[in-house]
Amino acid sequence: MVNLFRAYSCPRIHQLVLQSLLVGSLAVASTLSGLAPEVSLQSRTVSFGRVVWAQNSVTDKEAENFAAAAIEIEALRKKVVQELGAGTIAGVACHELESLKKLSEADRKKVETFCEDVETIIESSGLTVKRYNGILVIYNQNSDVKKKINAAVRRLQ
Repeated sequence: MVNLFRAYSCPRIHQLVLQSLLVGSLAVASTLSGLAPEVSLQSRTVSFGRVVWAQNSVTDKEAENFAAAAIEIEALRKKVVQELGAGTIAGVACHELESLKKLSEADRKKVETFCEDVETIIESSGLTVKRYNGILVIYNQNSDVKKKINAAVRRLQ
């Protein structure tokens, strides 16, 4: 007679269950502690940092700071475009190092200086680069925030 309830050893199933429990435990621990893993594929490292919960609102002070930084950044951007030409820097982004490789050495230096200056402008306006970029995303998605920032830009110009 065949025992239908026979216990089979399935290492693959045990491994999947253990991995699922581990991932679930890390997710709960990350949420409760406010820490989240950040994976870098280039350096093949994992680090833990504070989670920044998405904010869909922008304070009046942040709107003023963002507007001031944006005005200064735009003036600098126009200067760099005038020096290098719009075609030269099309598709170049400060946060994408690969995009800088297509530039000549002299142009790359100018763009790197521009990127460093942008970071300085943002930080001197009282924002972090991460928050500035977050506000930019909100600006593009939220018409009330867009109105608030546009009003701040008009006041500052």
